[in-house]
Amino acid sequence: MQTNLPGESDDKCGTAKVPWCEARGIAWRKTAVIGAGALIVALLVGLFHANAQLVIKPMQSQPGQNEIDTADNGGQIGGIQVGVQYALQTLRCPAGKAIVGMRTRRSDVLEFIEIACGVPACVADGCTWDNAMPLSAGNPGGGIVQSPMLCKHDEMLSGIRGRVLTISPPGVGYNFDYVADIEIECARMISQGSMYGVDARSATWLHPSGHLEMASGAYLSNSISCKSTGGATAVSLGIARHVWRPERVIQAVSLYCPATLQAPPRFTALPKPYSELSPGAQAAARTCFQKVNDPVKDWRIIELCILKTVDYDTNKLPNLFNGNVVAWGRSDPSYNCYAYAIPTTPLEWIGNRVNGPGDVSLRGDRDLFSLFTNQGWTDIPVTLSPLAPGEDRAVLYATRGPQGFMYQHAAVWTNKGVYAKMGELGVFRFDSINQMTGGDFGQVVKMFKRVAQ
Repeated sequence: MQTNLPGESDDKCGTAKVPWCEARGIAWRKTAVIGAGALIVALLVGLFHANAQLVIKPMQSQPGQNEIDTADNGGQIGGIQVGVQYALQTLRCPAGKAIVGMRTRRSDVLEFIEIACGVPACVADGCTWDNAMPLSAGNPGGGIVQSPMLCKHDEMLSGIRGRVLTISPPGVGYNFDYVADIEIECARMISQGSMYGVDARSATWLHPSGHLEMASGAYLSNSISCKSTGGATAVSLGIARHVWRPERVIQAVSLYCPATLQAPPRFTALPKPYSELSPGAQAAARTCFQKVNDPVKDWRIIELCILKTVDYDTNKLPNLFNGNVVAWGRSDPSYNCYAYAIPTTPLEWIGNRVNGPGDVSLRGDRDLFSLFTNQGWTDIPVTLSPLAPGEDRAVLYATRGPQGFMYQHAAVWTNKGVYAKMGELGVFRFDSINQMTGGDFGQVVKMFKRVAQ
């Protein structure tokens, strides 16, 4: 059941801006988890008034094991001067949960912060979260509630930045700086342990109105981020009395971050289709998986890495990278280059596999040529002349054996580039048919053409 904050209507969770409120089962409550962590600030003991005797002492945060407080390096929003009845609170999700969103209430300053704690599930190719719950601190009845800021389903909180309001009461000699507004940075989760790793390159910013705005007497803080080592582990708050009124508000915010890099997991079991490749290609895939932050997003990098490791680094195809190479389709050991070039329906392995028979047996070259001509291809002499509009060419490569040509490979030459399925590996786009010549594939010895009707 949805629990609304005072002054908030149910339609806050019914708009396109905040689809996560009901759809993802988040019920925002007015409860706080209080921890020992905090910001470095100055404390004014006693209620503030013009003739009060002010006693000032520093306050030091206490992050947990393998954590750092960004405030220790100047990374905090507000609270760097003095505060009235200052207290420290930490919003930290329970074990097994990650901070995936934030909601605030604000007046001239930030009155209330509520974080969402999602339950991530991580596999070899990334993490997603669900079933978020809230934790909060500050004055739940103060200010105006803002639209929630929620990270995407595969992201978590990695940073913050804000607007700071400076108040200078006359005749006091102290300035009071309060966080007045805040926006969050989200980054894609890539690993899970006691803390979470994130892809720093994926970080994006969220704010209820699109972006932070300046205001009179205020300034914008620098960006504060944990993304270089992982996702934020906690939100550290300074709660203090407002200098002009008795309500307690959020004066300062910083983050707890992992002290060491939360790296992607070492892959012991490859996901499909890579686990179905030949032993040599699987070994290459394991190495290549370690070179990327996000196997789902970076699958093209993985495919290129495997191709280079298996075919180029071994000098099997020495001209392969004499031009651009773009991964176009994932590895798939169920069909080969001939089936892709023809193409067959369904896609099959034509001819013998390295370790046994394929799906379609060939008694000789004529059987291979017939597969092309039966699908509308016309036999033509080998030529490097430009393609006519709408024309495609099937290009066959062969090495020379004792009894003639031994066909090794096929590609499709189109007006958009040259495409080929590289054995059991993926489909790639090349600049030129010459990139696949030499080495194990030999030379271009036969062509077919087909013109779109």
